[in-house]
Amino acid sequence: MDDLITLTDVGGITQFRSGGRVTAKGAELSGLMTWPGGARLRASLSHQHLDGEDGRPANSPRWLGKLHYSTPLPWHGVSLGYELLYDGERRAMDGSSVDAYWLSNLILRGDRWAKGLEVSLGLYNLFNTRYAHPASDSNWQNSLEQDGRALRLRFDYRF
Repeated sequence: MDDLITLTDVGGITQFRSGGRVTAKGAELSGLMTWPGGARLRASLSHQHLDGEDGRPANSPRWLGKLHYSTPLPWHGVSLGYELLYDGERRAMDGSSVDAYWLSNLILRGDRWAKGLEVSLGLYNLFNTRYAHPASDSNWQNSLEQDGRALRLRFDYRF
């Protein structure tokens, strides 16, 4: 990739400008298994190696992983899902490392109560994992701590 847009400091003023070159090499594996009763298991794992003019670009994990299992429950149109997510170690803007982390989410979903309506209740960050994302270079913080455990009720209507 050439001329990536980067945030640069020009005389004390932060501006977006065309940047240098980044080379990416990697691989991704994914799989899906379904059972006759409607249960599904999806998994993916990716590895990437990025190399830029200044070394490894910030906020580019080498490893990403996702495991998702869902199964229908005895109630009409209701399913229960569990997902396990992994983000590998990333470099912050100042060159330090932001730790890798694992997250677990549990989601109860219903989609047959009304045409086009999907309702879900999710418990995100199930084990209350402490984790952070690298901040951009326009922030004074090096990394941004993310939320702990959260309960989310979501309504999606498709028409």
